[in-house]
Amino acid sequence: MKVRPLWVWLLLAASLTAAQAVAAQGAAPFAREVVVADSNREERLEAVAYNTTRGEALVVWSVDTGGGDTDLWARRAQPETPALWVGAAFPVAATTAPERRARVVFNPLDEDFLVVYERRLPSGDIDIIGQRVAGRSGGGDSGPELRGTSFAVAASILKEEQPDVAFLPATQQFLVVYTLSDDVWAQRVARYRLGDGGGELIGSRFVVTADLENTETGPVVTASLLRAYFLVAYAYEFGTDDFDVRGQRIQGMAVAGSQLLDTAFDIAFDSANETEPRLAYNQNRQTILAVWTATAGGNRDVRAVWLDDRILTGSPLIGVSFPVAAGLVPQEWAPYPAIDPIGGETVVALNYERTAGSTTRVGLVWLQDRLPAPNPIAQPLALFPERPFPMSAPRLLLCPARPCLLLGYSARFGISPNFEHDAHLLAGGRWTVASPRLRRWP
Repeated sequence: MKVRPLWVWLLLAASLTAAQAVAAQGAAPFAREVVVADSNREERLEAVAYNTTRGEALVVWSVDTGGGDTDLWARRAQPETPALWVGAAFPVAATTAPERRARVVFNPLDEDFLVVYERRLPSGDIDIIGQRVAGRSGGGDSGPELRGTSFAVAASILKEEQPDVAFLPATQQFLVVYTLSDDVWAQRVARYRLGDGGGELIGSRFVVTADLENTETGPVVTASLLRAYFLVAYAYEFGTDDFDVRGQRIQGMAVAGSQLLDTAFDIAFDSANETEPRLAYNQNRQTILAVWTATAGGNRDVRAVWLDDRILTGSPLIGVSFPVAAGLVPQEWAPYPAIDPIGGETVVALNYERTAGSTTRVGLVWLQDRLPAPNPIAQPLALFPERPFPMSAPRLLLCPARPCLLLGYSARFGISPNFEHDAHLLAGGRWTVASPRLRRWP
């Protein structure tokens, strides 16, 4: 047997490593495609949340029932099982008034979910409504799946819109944020029937930000589990067609006087139009990831910046913002971040078009969670294969300390103006493969 010199083996190993790295660039995660809701009605995927106690996800979508009415439905899923679904789909909100724009969060103390959503009344008024869903199938007390009845989180003769919600176990409180008259407001929600007077709410609603001249929109909220406060991000109209992203800390517990913790601070504030903010919390690193869409010159990119969770006054930004996906020609937008609360793995889902107007796809970008990092990107954009339909509004979930992920989206069919949407899921692992595959699932 001929023995090769050591340098030959080292060169060969380096060549293989380089080839593998090149092959991995742009590789799509393996996943199976699951149709959540597919009928002749309009169905859009709205939200996903994970029951850390049971290892199950709650998937929520809207259904157009005709005559201008939309309802909200949900179904439980176990991402790591071949069957996926646990039990049948069930209604979360199904009155004669249109219900939509659902957001959901899990409460591990009571093992239940809180779904918040918009309800449009015949008068044109829009209210924010809450509905608790049992953490396990058959665990409800208002039917097999629901806990209690729906309740008003924010209701007036005006339009309360764009809700988001977070839960803080340390204070045992939910915070619901929403827009009202181009301002951002918030309302605290208690655990089931532990609010004021045995109800659902804690205290009165309060202003998060209210500019007399400029618009604030698109609020999102996350909870700092270790520092016990909430962080709200929103788009602020700095000038005509120029939105910035700002942040505001909120007291974790209801207090006398102002509910705000220090003053608002800038998150994204350059010359681009910055919208669609999203937040994700990393308790291991005591950081918060902020992502948004930056639009300039007709091109849309996704950018991000890390925030120091421990800084409670002034700006908590760690360094400067960086591009998550920023092609010169491709369009990237609608970012949705997720962080494994145990392992710290950080992934951003987003929409992608190779050129403006081409078929919309979804993709994932892995970020470094150890800071500082010379390159904040752990793995660049990995696209799911193009489908014969646009894929929009991604919603990403990472299973804690497990390899599974769920990526929900809405699939659009038909020809304008007669479009129809169905709710879909991509269920799979976090690893990537050199040959992208996507498998249909019943």
